[in-house]
Amino acid sequence: MQIPYPSPSEMVERYRRKRKTKRFGQHFLTDPSILDRIVDLAKLEPGVPVLEIGPGCGTLSVTILDRGHPLHAVELDRDLCTFLRKQNLANFTLIEADAVKTDLAEIGPTHIIANLPYNASTRILFKLLSHPFQSLTLMFQKEVALRICSEHNKKSYGSLSIMAQLLSEPTLIMNLPPGAFSPAPKVDSAVVRFTWRRGIDEDKIEAFQIFARSAFAMRRKKLVNNLTRQYQKPDVHDALDALSLSQNIRGEAISPQDFLKLFDLLSEKKQVPES
Repeated sequence: MQIPYPSPSEMVERYRRKRKTKRFGQHFLTDPSILDRIVDLAKLEPGVPVLEIGPGCGTLSVTILDRGHPLHAVELDRDLCTFLRKQNLANFTLIEADAVKTDLAEIGPTHIIANLPYNASTRILFKLLSHPFQSLTLMFQKEVALRICSEHNKKSYGSLSIMAQLLSEPTLIMNLPPGAFSPAPKVDSAVVRFTWRRGIDEDKIEAFQIFARSAFAMRRKKLVNNLTRQYQKPDVHDALDALSLSQNIRGEAISPQDFLKLFDLLSEKKQVPES
């Protein structure tokens, strides 16, 4: 027999009777048609367990549970945790913790759906991408989503695009207007679905992330000028020549795969001492 769960609108109404907190910048997704669409786009097999990060007042949570998926949820806000526990939702496990500091891989589910807190979205994303997963369906500020999915040779392309695309295959699958949330944020949002890909060895990830950021330290400068803060200029010139890349190229013109090749070539060279 199907367990009756509260509707998303009922969860919002229950929470509105309690004291609200904006301490962590929570914006609750409330449009039921959009919530259903997000779960549809996650492409979950029947009955698979799901991990949700930042459940808020539980509107997405009850949508997932109503589809028959056991749910683990990580929430930092104590008031929201207290509220969620009082709802006595079946097949729902709440972990009161900071997702940035928690070993999410130990929780279990590898299908993840989340409306990530905007102020910690990229930190949580890289934490998720650093472990094998089956699928990630994540909501971001639209500007961040566009950067994640951007192709090279576009203004939105940068170190975030490179890291996300080496560690996964991200696809922007849905745009969300501010009116889908309560309270409405001042920015548009978007949903990105990630599928597993390991395009970089795990032991290189941390060093490569530093390398990619340095390549975009000053976007108007040529790549050579950015990288010579870390490597000798002749070595940078030689590495670019080896990849048939122009000495005048800028970071946004190089694909994630060529960035990784450039990193591998320069990793063999002596770095410039920090001043």
